[in-house]
Amino acid sequence: MLAIVLNALLRVDRNVNKVQIVILLPNMELLDQIEEYFEKLTPEDITYTKINSCSICIDNLGQIIFSSPGLFFNAANMIPALRDVSVLIIDECDEVITNKIYHEDLIKYVGQIKNAQFLLYSATFVDVVNNFINKFSPNIARIILPQNNNIKHFYIDCRNIDDTIPVIAQLFPFISQSQTFIFFNTRRYIQAVQQLLEYMNIACEWCSPDRTKDDRREVVKKFRNQQFKVLLTTNLLARGIDIPSCNVVINFDMPRMERFEPDYDSYLHRSGRCGRFGKEGKVFNIVKYNDDMHMLCYLYQNYSIEFTPITPDEISKFIKLVF
Repeated sequence: MLAIVLNALLRVDRNVNKVQIVILLPNMELLDQIEEYFEKLTPEDITYTKINSCSICIDNLGQIIFSSPGLFFNAANMIPALRDVSVLIIDECDEVITNKIYHEDLIKYVGQIKNAQFLLYSATFVDVVNNFINKFSPNIARIILPQNNNIKHFYIDCRNIDDTIPVIAQLFPFISQSQTFIFFNTRRYIQAVQQLLEYMNIACEWCSPDRTKDDRREVVKKFRNQQFKVLLTTNLLARGIDIPSCNVVINFDMPRMERFEPDYDSYLHRSGRCGRFGKEGKVFNIVKYNDDMHMLCYLYQNYSIEFTPITPDEISKFIKLVF
């Protein structure tokens, strides 16, 4: 996200006092994060506005606007200034472009800013996104960063479901020295794991879409400030969140889509929550089903991700060697 902020600041014409750059982000957590970057890095002669409600002061719009897509498109329908921009930046563009709720609004808006430059960011580009690019910006320059090799991947075979909670108990005496994300597909096991961690005197919190916005904002803020060690969450926080002190990700559930289909993109995004800014990261995958193993094989064959196996009986001995 730092790259997005710097890119936006460098493209502002300081002599032109109007909206020039629009940045779209898929959720509140990323909006809060990018606002923190702008607060720290923006020079006094550049202005920015965060759209976080339906009520906007038209006379006080900054040169840079950042917003969630839904709120922004509502505003753009009412405010002509938002349809006369030079740069459109979309973070986590695959999630934004494939969202059916505002896909038509996005297409309409892009048609209104034909002379604008597009900057699209994501760790994954699905076919829908590539089709969007070919339609609206066929000559776009693609910059593909090399794969992050400072993250190591492990898996623990827990196809006996009863082993899953004890495995967490074995992992944490060794890795609780680092901040850790634990990802779940649903809230089903979050409470049980939270109770276990609290019993082990490990400070933790949980964050999922069914918490209030204020609660979610407070949890992420505390985690970023290292006020607790472990954040239990869903794919809500799989994308784009920068926690420099996080070195460990645990997939309690291998990522799945609604019909239990494997979600390879979410695996890559979850993994990217650790090992930020060149630090070494570790991803531990708890394998419960045969389909989970098939998912690891696919990731190895298609993304060259190597997975080191750990048996539940060897966890304590193995973790001592790698930490």
